[in-house]
Parts: sequence; C-alpha cells; structure tokens
Amino acid sequence: MKTLCSLSECSQRRYHYININKTWTEAQRYCRENYTDLATVNNINDMNELKKTVNNNQKVWIGLKRTDVYKWKWSLGDPVKYLNWETEPSNDTNNCAVMRNGTWLQQGCNVNMSLICYNGASKDLIICQAQTLILSCDEGTLQILSANYGRIDAQTCSTGRPHEQLLKERCSQNRSLTVATLCDGQKSCSLVVSDAVFTNPCPAYYKYLTVSYECVAAPPNSSKAYITDPYKTWREAQSFCRQYHTDLISVRNQTDNQLIHNIINDTETSVWIGLFRDSWEWSDNTDSAFRYWSSGEPGHFGGSEDCTEVRMNDQVQWYDARCSNSNTFVCHENELVLIQKNLSWTEAVRYCRENHVDLVSVDSEKIQLWVTAAVHEASTAEVWLGLHYYCLMNLWIWVRGEVVCYQNWAPGVQIQLKDCSGEHRAGAVQSGGDHMWISLPRSHKLNFICTTNKELCHCLSLSVM
Repeated sequence: MKTLCSLSECSQRRYHYININKTWTEAQRYCRENYTDLATVNNINDMNELKKTVNNNQKVWIGLKRTDVYKWKWSLGDPVKYLNWETEPSNDTNNCAVMRNGTWLQQGCNVNMSLICYNGASKDLIICQAQTLILSCDEGTLQILSANYGRIDAQTCSTGRPHEQLLKERCSQNRSLTVATLCDGQKSCSLVVSDAVFTNPCPAYYKYLTVSYECVAAPPNSSKAYITDPYKTWREAQSFCRQYHTDLISVRNQTDNQLIHNIINDTETSVWIGLFRDSWEWSDNTDSAFRYWSSGEPGHFGGSEDCTEVRMNDQVQWYDARCSNSNTFVCHENELVLIQKNLSWTEAVRYCRENHVDLVSVDSEKIQLWVTAAVHEASTAEVWLGLHYYCLMNLWIWVRGEVVCYQNWAPGVQIQLKDCSGEHRAGAVQSGGDHMWISLPRSHKLNFICTTNKELCHCLSLSVM
C-alpha cells in the first residue's frame, strides 16, 4: 500500500462566504458564475477552514445534494477500483461493509462491530487501552523513537469512559524499551495495548500508549500503521478513526486485502472497513466521500430534504434540508484548473495568461499533490506544467522565472541537455501512474494546468534577460 499525504489533506480550494440568502439552486448558480462551484468538503481540515471562513452562527449551503443513484465509496476518499464481495451486494438498506475471512459482506451500519483504523503519514500515534497496534514499513525496518503508557490529560481516549477513569493525570511511564524490544529491526510488528504488556502506572484509570517511530534506511512515506478496536457502529468507528488516526481502512487491491485479512487473523470475526454506500454527490462532481452528518442525519423528513446545510454552531455538523430553503452559502475556488484543450506548450502559456494567471509552477510536494488531483480527468497521457529548459544557462526553470527547488522527475529522464540545437523542450506531468515529470518537445499538443492564484509560487525567482 503506497502511503502519501492524502490528496484530501492537501486541499487546493479557497472558500468564499457569501452573506446573501438564496435557495440551493440559486446559490449553485451564483458560485459557478463567480467562482468554481458550491463548496466541496474533503476532510476535517476543510471543515475547520470552512468554519473560519464563515465565522458566524448562520446556516450555510454546501455543494452536497441527494441523487437517485447509490454508489459505494471509501471513507478515506480513495477511488473504488477493487471489490471483493462474498456475494454481489443487493439493493437493501445495508449500506456499510465488513470484511470476514478475507471477503466483504454488506452490513447494516448501526450494528456494533470491530474496526480497523488506518494511520497514514503520521509517525506519532495514540493507541487507547485494549486496542491492537500494527506498525509496518514498505521499505527499511522499524525503529521506535519513544513510547509512553499511562495518562497525562483527561481528554485523550475519553470517549464513552466514565469520568472517574479519567481523573488521574501525569501518571505516564516510559515504555520505549518494551516496544523497541518487540519492533526494532522488524519489517512489521503488532502488540495489544494493555497492563499485561506495559505494567500498570495508574490502577483504576483508563490509559493509552503514545508511540513515535520511523522506518530506517527507507524513503519518505514508507511507513504505515493500523489500529484495531472492538465494537462500534460504522459511524462511531469512522468518527473514532478520524479523531485519533486518519480514517477507516481502505482496501485498494488484493495485496491490501490479504494484509488486512492477516491482521484480523480470525475466520469468524467481522470487521468494519471504510466502504459505505450513499446517494449524495457534490455539485462539482468531485469524488469526495467525506461526510460530517449530525446524529440521526440525513433524516429525509417528508421525503423532500435533498440538500445539505451546515449549522455553524460549536459542532458545525451537517443536516439535510429542503433545497427551496433560503440560506447564506459558501463557494469554493480552485487554485488549479485543468484545461482539456490540446495545445503546444507555448500556446498553453498564452491561454493561461489570457484566461487565468499562468501555467502552474510546482514548487513543493503540496502543489504536486494538487497537480495529481487535477490531472485525474486529463484526456492526454501527459499534461503540460510551467517548466521549460533554458539552454543559455543549462537549467530548468519555471515559466515565471523561478528556479526549480522541488523536483519529481521520472527515472531515466535526461535532465541536462548537451545539445540545444534541436527543438526546445518543456516539462509535463504524467496523468497516470506515479504522476512524475518528463521532458517533451514544446510542439506536442497536450492538456495543461493553469493556476488562478498569483501568490501560489514561493521559490526564488531567477532574472532571465
């Protein structure tokens, strides 16, 4: 399983609060005419940005609307390309999925089941008592940097626990040696967080383990962690995983499926995975599966509540509502725009400057992730970037004169050109695969990406005379 900063964690949208009351359809039209669309929300970070943008207690429209078509989606937002149903799913109301003995079954979402959380880019984990922790490295081996067991505050791992189990503070003890003995030098390791493993630093209190680790002799993002926990409904499991880890687990291929089957290690146990089914779609057709419904929502009262409003109170949760209601609303504006026209590199530069700001300069991993999301709908195998080779100085520079301070070249690409007598070359990103950069003659006709934000580039500029 390849672990990257999630695309949804690196949102390339800017939110704009419109303090005018309109119906959902009127708000959608306004956003499309003046920005990109009604707001799409990809994750809890987006929710926090939305709250800061609105900064009042209004009800606001976002772009989520009910349709007639139910689709299966991953809670984490991954595309659903791999399925492993024991039997083909029916059209009943069992809209969540479990894994049992390596295959998937439909299940009602309100049943209490075990769960598996996925922890992505973070290498600092919190695992509550009685949960199982699985650490793994795609490459290299594990090295435990620190581990502490106990309790140092009353909030962490407090959900559903009686108050008297949370009162004790500052009773944590260093257990780095215990975890290191089990995990150091291994490709993967697992342990149950319990007094039996770590001894009991504060009897009668509910505790948790904090672990910091890394994968030694490995490239970045090669680490991953899984946390199992017993008995929650699907919605409770999703909320728990998002609060303490990344999300419920996605199963993206047969390798993932076998790994999770091995983690469960019980042919009779059913475990929640992050797959769910609903009929809600975003106005901009984004695949985001993030939902933040209030308890009991969506209720579909009277069969006519088909749009989504966010109530900007302390909880900032979502409610379905009649689309004919009148609310203020939030639009979003994309930082990057994929243009599905086939133009040469020079023509693409001209188009972006006339219609937006410029061809995109990719000066960081964050913007590379934005580009990766943008090229998803490209109709050409490569997509132009604002990168070109400046022969007089024998180096690659961005179209606005910035030096290349972040690179993502594909293996084997000839970066230094010994002969500049041929056709000038420019940089493009692969629209499939690992989305790496390649060098092509500027005359090739490709899709391209424009930026809409003049402040997007941060690299040092190079004056080119």
